[in-house]
Amino acid sequence: MVTFTLTPDNAKEIPLNVVHLIVAEGVTEIPDNLCYIGDCKGFESLETIVFSKSVTVIRSHAFQWCINLKSVVFANDSQLREIRYEAFRGCKSLQSIDIPDSVTTIGKDAFYCCTNLESVLFTDQSCLQEIGMYAFS
Repeated sequence: MVTFTLTPDNAKEIPLNVVHLIVAEGVTEIPDNLCYIGDCKGFESLETIVFSKSVTVIRSHAFQWCINLKSVVFANDSQLREIRYEAFRGCKSLQSIDIPDSVTTIGKDAFYCCTNLESVLFTDQSCLQEIGMYAFS
């Protein structure tokens, strides 16, 4: 079982067989296509992601087609503001997600084709202003 800690300097070093991805404090943006290979394929081994509070943006296609992703955990004091276009598209094993209160924008198709997604939690303190078309289709 491979665990990898993402830092500001090692995004290109993530092993294809990573199971647990831990995003270290100091990482502010998750890059485009971080775990997306192309042709509807992501890192198939990835099951969990734990984000530090410093992440403010999850860029487009970051975790697209990570079909075995089951758990996405955000810090209680998360500073996340944006989940961009197709960030979690095709993550078919994802069943629930708690959106941090700090999120203002969820991009188009952000959770598109997450066919087992049953629960998306927003609290009364949510700062959400915009949800893109088909974000949860």
